[in-house]
Amino acid sequence: MLRALLFDIDGTLTDTNRLVAQGLAKVYHDFSGKLFPEAFFYPLIGLPGFETMKRLGVPPKLWETFSRRWQRCVDEKICDANLFPEVEEVVRELHARGLFLGLITAKLRREFEAQFGRFPISRLFRVAVCADEVQHPKPYPEPLMAACEKLGVQKEEVLFVGDTVYDLLAARSLPCAFAFAKWGALLPEKVLDLRPEYVLERPRDLLALVEKVEIMLTAQNL
Repeated sequence: MLRALLFDIDGTLTDTNRLVAQGLAKVYHDFSGKLFPEAFFYPLIGLPGFETMKRLGVPPKLWETFSRRWQRCVDEKICDANLFPEVEEVVRELHARGLFLGLITAKLRREFEAQFGRFPISRLFRVAVCADEVQHPKPYPEPLMAACEKLGVQKEEVLFVGDTVYDLLAARSLPCAFAFAKWGALLPEKVLDLRPEYVLERPRDLLALVEKVEIMLTAQNL
């Protein structure tokens, strides 16, 4: 039986991937003097901030300052960001069906509260697991495990929806079912190369997929 759906945020629920990449490009230029195109940073989107800074060679003593500057850049533009079309009605429909909803994000808790808390649907999610609340964030499975524990569900009863390779790897490491939110991915080919179980072209496709997965899980338990 399918009891819970877990969602990534940026690029899955909110149309914010490019905004996050633009903020990262600006702050990295300010700190390093090096100017790279926005697309250079796409492979880093979806990682927790400390891992992003590590890969960019930012000295650890500057991580806190860099992180806060990056957050401020995103916060300044977040008011212009929106949920993807269909996301709100899909989330409300899933909630109305009695499914548990949760969030798995590479954001810090302070970033999550500032950036996603302004959307009314944020109140429909029972749990949110942020990168600074686990020892090993995505692509490790620990955030998914924490969400399952908080919701009181088994991994076999969960479907995780995300838009990056890191989301897919976290789901496979648990393991649990995974649906690729292709509509928001910056690098869709990288995820498709890993052959995700399910590919969603638009948010509304999730409603039909949930019905399909529920039938499959029910049949397996007969």
